[in-house]
Amino acid sequence: MENVVFKILSEFGITCKLVKLEGVKEEDLATPTGYLRSKGWQLVITFDEKTGGATTVKALQAFCSKLKALYGKKAFRYFSNINMHVLTEG
Repeated sequence: MENVVFKILSEFGITCKLVKLEGVKEEDLATPTGYLRSKGWQLVITFDEKTGGATTVKALQAFCSKLKALYGKKAFRYFSNINMHVLTEG
């Protein structure tokens, strides 16, 4: 994910970083095959000024909160289905 998605987003002024939550054991962060578990991580996202800075972060937070309120545990499914391929088209 970091080598693909985060790299592409960085080209548009969006910086993403996975941060291990305090108190989480190392063995609880990933499966035996190396996949990251859904718990124990926090995703930190920042936007530079060309992408709207703090205003864009607030809009994204509002969007995510609305998804969570409407769909609960299924909110991530709706978020992950967003088609962002248009960002890579010239």
